[in-house]
Order: sequence, then C-alpha cells, then structure tokens
Amino acid sequence: PTVHCDEDPDDRLLLGHRRGAWAGFHDRLASFLPDHAWREGLCQAPSGVAALSALGLLGPHLGLVHLVAADAADLDAVARAGSTAVLCPRSNLHIGGRLPDVAGLVARGVPLAIGTDSLASSPDLDLLAEAAALSAAFPDLPAALWIRAMTEGGAALLADSDLGAIRPGARPGLLRIDLPATGDPLAALLSGQQWPRGWLA
Repeated sequence: PTVHCDEDPDDRLLLGHRRGAWAGFHDRLASFLPDHAWREGLCQAPSGVAALSALGLLGPHLGLVHLVAADAADLDAVARAGSTAVLCPRSNLHIGGRLPDVAGLVARGVPLAIGTDSLASSPDLDLLAEAAALSAAFPDLPAALWIRAMTEGGAALLADSDLGAIRPGARPGLLRIDLPATGDPLAALLSGQQWPRGWLA
C-alpha cells in the first residue's frame, strides 16, 4: 500500500497545530455537519511520518508518496522502518515548487520508487519523464538509481508480483525504448527526450 505523506508544509500545520490551508478546508467541510468534531478526531503529530509512526503503520510494506515537507527526524524514522519513498517530482514542482530531500533519503538508505501522482498535478503519466526530472534535479546521483527506482523500487511494494524485475519465469512487463546509438545509453534515456517506445511483454 501507499499513502500520501508530508506533501506540503500545510500538512504539518494541519496535523501539528490545526492551522493552515488544510485546516480551513476541513472547517468548510465541517460547516455542513455542525456537530462534526474533526479537530478532536484527527491524529495530532508534528508530521505525517510521525502520525503514521504513532499509529504503528510505518514498515517495509508501506510506500510514502511525496515526503516533500519531511524533516531530518522524519527521514530517520522512515529509514528505521524500511518504508519506501515514492517520488513524484513533476507534481511536487507544480504544487509547491520544491522537491523532497532526495540526497538525504539516499544517504539514509531509504528505498526509492518513482510515481506520477495524477493528471491533476502532472502533465502526463510518463514515468520516464519523472525519472528525467529527478536526474536533472540531482545530477550528482547515479543514473542507475533512477532506473532501479522505476523498476524494482516500485515492484517491491507490490506483493507477489512479477512486475519490475527480470528473472526466469517472470512476466515483468518489458518496455522497449528506441535510443540512438550512444556511448551513454542511461544519459540518453534520462535526457528528457521523448524516445519512441512500445511494450515487449
């Protein structure tokens, strides 16, 4: 399973202080139910990561989508729990103009996956375009990191699935991408160019 977590600083204001844009949104919803005590019923914690930890939900089975507003203590907790960070960079840049601390995630050994969020905040659902955005934003990180995140990283969150890993007898869902002849195919793949592609299996 996955859960959107600390996507925006307003998430932290809502959980920690019942303030900010999300608190106003909940207040407007509650105006239709005058007796709805959402402020008392909502978990109180300094962050989404802290709330999930307090509820006992962090663990290797869980993908945390976004983590843009997560701080160092949150990243430490994610690393201890073995949860996967699901990165959606183009959505993050569209909504808040910033990306998560990917270098901090990598330094802590947090498993990475790449997602697209949705068409509400991303121009399309092209996973390769998301990887290209990450490669451009974090040029010091190796290209192979994004390839793993696009394949094995996401597949690890899917229980009993053949997707994402190439091994005998599996049906991983292989995509053919037609790259030009080059000495650095990973750089070409992550250049942001829309190369022709099609499903192999």
